[in-house]
Amino acid sequence: FQRVQHVSVRAGEVVLWDNRLPHSNAYKHTGSLPRSVIYCSFLPNVAVNRKYVESQLQDFLAQRKPGDQWIEESNKEEDEEMSSGKDLMDRKCATANLDYGALPVQSAITNAQWVRYPCLTSVDAPDAPLEFRIDKANTLIDLNQVFLQLTVRILKADGTALVNEDLVGSVNNIGYSMFRSIDVFIQDQKVTQDQGLYPWLSYVRFLTGCTQSEIDYYLYNSLWRKDKAGLMDQVTAGDLRNKGFIDRAAYFQRSLEVQLLMKVTPDFTIDKLLPPQTEVAFRFLRCSPDLCLLAEKGEFKLEVKRAELTIAKYTLTDDALKSVNNQMSRGLTYPSTRYSTRTRVVSKNDQNCEWVPYSGTLPRRIYVFQTSQVAFNGRIDKNIFNFQHFNLQNIQVFRNDEGCPMSTAIPFDQSYPNLLYQTTLAS
Repeated sequence: FQRVQHVSVRAGEVVLWDNRLPHSNAYKHTGSLPRSVIYCSFLPNVAVNRKYVESQLQDFLAQRKPGDQWIEESNKEEDEEMSSGKDLMDRKCATANLDYGALPVQSAITNAQWVRYPCLTSVDAPDAPLEFRIDKANTLIDLNQVFLQLTVRILKADGTALVNEDLVGSVNNIGYSMFRSIDVFIQDQKVTQDQGLYPWLSYVRFLTGCTQSEIDYYLYNSLWRKDKAGLMDQVTAGDLRNKGFIDRAAYFQRSLEVQLLMKVTPDFTIDKLLPPQTEVAFRFLRCSPDLCLLAEKGEFKLEVKRAELTIAKYTLTDDALKSVNNQMSRGLTYPSTRYSTRTRVVSKNDQNCEWVPYSGTLPRRIYVFQTSQVAFNGRIDKNIFNFQHFNLQNIQVFRNDEGCPMSTAIPFDQSYPNLLYQTTLAS
């Protein structure tokens, strides 16, 4: 690590390095504006590299993961290497059907770019959804690479700016928490479920399904700052113990404009690219201010000044595009992973709660979070992510009225003051 050097790069500059050299992005971006980078790979124009590039194309067309070496056995003589490479290419040319399981390799595309789309609706109307449309074109669309850039600020309910005495900020992860739902339409058909629970869905998805580096990047740019456990509702002026809230409130002081960048994560994922001539639309439905803002008292609103959608699109070569069209004529399937949320109201006096949240297709994983009804409904002085245990004693899971393995009613350790419940639930 003593030899690791940070390379500071200004806008428009180029960095060249041997790809065999260990390298990575900066740990986090601390600037006020988002930045983009384009990676380009170059190989010397010699016979062995030309064969390697051709094999990459065939791997892509045959839905195979390409190798990262242009020869299989580096210790052989050059003529043996060439012969081995030719045999390898012959085996890889067995099929030429294009699949969208991976991004196109450089030799299969003529253009790859980030395309920006303006918001079609008025961003000034506080209750109006943000809508975007990607028109049909001869390009592939990657729904896993969609980003929403926002410029927002907090105002008083009457539209006037905040003053120094106003202590108001956002709940955590405001880039996502400000929307109650994200609707996606493919060929004018809605493919998402309108559950109205997107703040909790996105919060749980990131904290349970992302690596630490992804959390550091995506959540940092959506203004995620860790709240102090036990003080998530502490928004009193002069009390600085909940540093997460204080940091978020500092961004919005005196109604300063804040830029946010969020990776659009609807309630489903598909690993394949959408084929050419596919029309896609996005609709972002906003939450009420009492859900996404925090203050000791008063009425405020979150104003959107600017909204822009950026999506990755790929233009294929004529041969690759022809292969896509041939496969489309035979029909395409898109396996997907669905993320759903369910809610249940439990009375304070209920000692037992039975709940059937799923029937038919069973989920692969279930997370149970509890919060107060007041916070869930939205109140300016309550944090919607203040999850609590409410002295829960045990959980049993049943499938077709039979207890699942390892789901006996073993009481949890009731040492909540010592935080032992965290270990119990995690295991």
